[in-house]
Amino acid sequence: MTRNGIILIEPESSRLNYLKTIKPLILVYGRPLILHSIDDFKQAGISDIMILAPEEIIEQIKKTIDD
Repeated sequence: MTRNGIILIEPESSRLNYLKTIKPLILVYGRPLILHSIDDFKQAGISDIMILAPEEIIEQIKKTIDD
């Protein structure tokens, strides 16, 4: 049985507005937050992960994941 995961990305936050960056790209322990989420999915045995993000930030997300 294949397990699927979805990561929803909202680029703006009123609580983190002062950071002036996209939330999933905020560094946590030296790595972007989105990579921690992807690792959590992999550890849970979820191999198919869909990332839903606004078109204006998808290229930045792709670049982060590819690096």
